[in-house]
Amino acid sequence: MNDNHIPLKRKTQPILNAPPVVSYIIVGCVFMFMAIRFLPQDIAAFIFLKLAYIPARFTEAGAASIDPLATALSPLGYTLLHNDWMHLLVNMGMFLAFGSAIARRLDVPAFIFLYCLGALGGVVISTFFDPTSIIPMIGASAAISAMLGALSVLSFIPRVGETPPRPFHHKQTAITFIVIWLVMNIITGLLPSTLFNDVGRIAWEAHIGGFIAGAVAIRFLLPKLVEDE
Repeated sequence: MNDNHIPLKRKTQPILNAPPVVSYIIVGCVFMFMAIRFLPQDIAAFIFLKLAYIPARFTEAGAASIDPLATALSPLGYTLLHNDWMHLLVNMGMFLAFGSAIARRLDVPAFIFLYCLGALGGVVISTFFDPTSIIPMIGASAAISAMLGALSVLSFIPRVGETPPRPFHHKQTAITFIVIWLVMNIITGLLPSTLFNDVGRIAWEAHIGGFIAGAVAIRFLLPKLVEDE
């Protein structure tokens, strides 16, 4: 039998075999979630106010200087905070699946850079849409959206011997997922804020900002993608 006719099976990495950097970030988010709930209330409130991102801190005159520590920490620190168990579990589940797929292609500094860039992308777009907001923004959704943006790009540039996780394993399913994801975020933005009184408004703008940041950055973090086209 001619070996040239033997089909090569593309390898798909198992989702639960998470790279260490992904595991460490998940542990950090879970630890912070538990700390906020079990520390004394005054200490928990102090941590929350230092890490939660509030757009008005950066747009109102003199607001940034009132709390320099919060100004320095919150643009990235807000990713460590989550509203409730459901918020935490959904975000960490998505990060485990999609973040792991990206972490296997990047070295640790590049992956952390992408994660932080997604968080900052969420901050920039959220501030653009509502610059005077005093509502704290929390959650790792923007950073995770950067992973989705990066995977979306990779789904159109397949790499020999490796397949991105579902639904990014085929161009058609990737496009369907992206469209549905974008539509859901837009619908969320159009819904009245009164629907989210109990859990806080969903920061759909941050999701979009993170997604764009990841889609753009992955082409620079993996320059070989450009060479192979």
